[in-house]
Amino acid sequence: MDSVEGISGLQAGEEVNYRGSIPQQPHRFDLDSHHAIETGKVFPVCVNTFRMLQQTRFAPHFTFIVDHENHFGLLEGCGSTIPFHSATSTNGGSFTPEGTCC
Repeated sequence: MDSVEGISGLQAGEEVNYRGSIPQQPHRFDLDSHHAIETGKVFPVCVNTFRMLQQTRFAPHFTFIVDHENHFGLLEGCGSTIPFHSATSTNGGSFTPEGTCC
């Protein structure tokens, strides 16, 4: 996967399956506004999202599926917008950040 790092939204055969093991989110895991992962359903993700889940505290709550034989290009809507509706600054004001989701 190192050769594709930095390409936002690239779907190179990575999928996750949420186990429903987070008490506050037993039926669906909402990572952000682009990633609502239903319990027990295989969910295709880009390389960066795959790593965000696999290499963080969320890892025990997912099964990770990798098939590097098939590359599917860019996931629609991934990497083109920020995945949060808005954010709150440290002084209490809100703003909409710019950037990519992954």
